[in-house]
Amino acid sequence: RLLAEEPRFQIATEATGMDGLARCRDFDPDCILLDYMLPDMDGLEFLLALRCEARDEPAAVIMLTGQGSESVAVEALKSGAQDYLVKRGMSRTRMIAALDMAVERVSLRREAERTQKEIERLAFTDALTGLANRHLFQNRLAHAAAVAARNKQGLAVLLADLDGFKKVNDAHGHIAGDKVMAEVGVRLMGLVRE
Repeated sequence: RLLAEEPRFQIATEATGMDGLARCRDFDPDCILLDYMLPDMDGLEFLLALRCEARDEPAAVIMLTGQGSESVAVEALKSGAQDYLVKRGMSRTRMIAALDMAVERVSLRREAERTQKEIERLAFTDALTGLANRHLFQNRLAHAAAVAARNKQGLAVLLADLDGFKKVNDAHGHIAGDKVMAEVGVRLMGLVRE
């Protein structure tokens, strides 16, 4: 009701936690206003289920309750809620400010996660071929050797060389050589598991 007249919000409501989780799967909201007391579960159970289902950082969540409880507030924040608000005396301005801050926090966290993944990709893969670089290869080889030793299994390593590759660079230039190397990377990745 506090947000109904605010044109920048599209609001959808669900009566139960299960319906809310289904809506989140289908709709991927920017923010969830979550009542602590739901007919089929409490808000903390909802948060746990939401985190279990989420592929990425889940939507921003603001837990709402009729009665303030410090222990529930702490658990809600630990479980992934961005804010915990008591309904009694809630103003439209306070609600909108909480929504904006919660959505911004999640947006920043998602961006940090994307940046971290990109940094890892750049640190562990060859920019030209997309294949694992020497550092990642050595790390994975050490891990595979440890698993093989622990399970008393054999381990095979294949070393391949591109015969005559220097001739490609000499005859056609380094740009052509880069294209050949990139194509080799594509073909190798198509032959093995990730």
